[in-house]
Amino acid sequence: MIQLNEISQSVLACGVDIPKVMLVEDDPVTRWMVRSALKDACILSIVSSSDNFMIKYKAVNQYLSFLPDMVLLDIDLTPADGKDLLLDIMLIDPDAYVVMFSAHNTEENIRKTIEHGAKGFITKPFEKNIIQQYIDDALLWKTKNF
Repeated sequence: MIQLNEISQSVLACGVDIPKVMLVEDDPVTRWMVRSALKDACILSIVSSSDNFMIKYKAVNQYLSFLPDMVLLDIDLTPADGKDLLLDIMLIDPDAYVVMFSAHNTEENIRKTIEHGAKGFITKPFEKNIIQQYIDDALLWKTKNF
C-alpha cells in the first residue's frame, strides 16, 4: 500500500492507474488490518482522529481533496455516526462508492446504509481478500457508469 504522502510525481506522470481508497476508522487495530490487507494494492488515505468530534469534518475535507475510488467507512465512530457521515458524502457526491463496515452487522444497520447509498457492507472481523474484492468492484462500477 502506498501512503498518500509517499506518492511520487514519477508514478503520477507514468499514468499508472492505482486505485485510491479512503479509510475512515477510529480503531487503530482495524486501521492496521486494512493497511496489511491492501499492502501495495492501492493508494490509501486514512482519516482518523484522537478527537472523534472532528472525524466527520476531516473525512468530508479529505474526500473533497482526495476524490477516492472507494471509501471504507466504519459505522461506529464514537461519538460520530458513520451513517451520518455516509449521508454527508452522498450529498457531496451521489456517485461515491462507499462500503460500510462494522462488527454490528444488524439487519437494520445493513438496510439503512444501503438505503442511504452504500454499495456494500463488510462485517468485522473480515477476510483480507474481501476488501480487495470491493476495490475491484468499485473500479468496475466506475468503468461502467462513467
